[in-house]
Amino acid sequence: MDVSTYRSPRKRLEPVIIRHPRSWFLIVLLTVFLGPFLAIPYIFSRSTFRCSRAADVCSLETVHGLELWRSTREFPQSEIEEAFLDDSRDRKGHKVSGIALRLKYETIIINGHSNVWIDEKQAWITKVNEYLKNAKREQFEIHDGFIWPSYVGTFLILLILAAVIRARTRFIIDYEQSVFRIEDRIFRTSIDDVPLGDIVSVVIDEKHGSKGTILTGVALVLTNETKKIIHSHSNIEGNIKKRLVEQIGDALKQRPS
Repeated sequence: MDVSTYRSPRKRLEPVIIRHPRSWFLIVLLTVFLGPFLAIPYIFSRSTFRCSRAADVCSLETVHGLELWRSTREFPQSEIEEAFLDDSRDRKGHKVSGIALRLKYETIIINGHSNVWIDEKQAWITKVNEYLKNAKREQFEIHDGFIWPSYVGTFLILLILAAVIRARTRFIIDYEQSVFRIEDRIFRTSIDDVPLGDIVSVVIDEKHGSKGTILTGVALVLTNETKKIIHSHSNIEGNIKKRLVEQIGDALKQRPS
């Protein structure tokens, strides 16, 4: 009589997925730091200066930011004495300059004072004064400033914030495939597989920062006595790193022998 032994199939071990929690601290920190720069569109401005000799009128139109605020002022051309570079000092004592019009009874500042684009400002002044001195020229129009840096700057800042908010990292311990998978997502997802058999343990890894501070990260200790960093070094998110070490360590203990 044949006696057969029935063996139940090995129970399949489901993959363990460990998600790196979003760092709200870092998001808030970046938002606070970069937030003021979101005002770039309101800072940049451009102006258009037009004159009609026959009508004895000049107009100065100023647009701040992305067409959000516009102002126009008119005054008699005959009252303009000259255009000039108006020099001043900032809080640190540095020389800053802006372009201006000197009228009989007042001075009109065309743009804010700064220490950049001096050549462009001087060119503006030269063109305006040439027109004022040329009695044969009836019409005049000149533009100053540009706001495309506001578009570019705002886009880059929002891109950085979006990348931080979107960033995701998750670790998948796949027992059936015998791999430790690292999935990093920012704008695209990158995948890095480490054979489970090559992993000895997971630890908090320490290194010295530039100012002697201790920075901690999370690393896999491999059988070839090297380490693979799976969480970058910093002096923040200490609790998150400890939790990752505990969760990954528990998952590694379940590896089939």
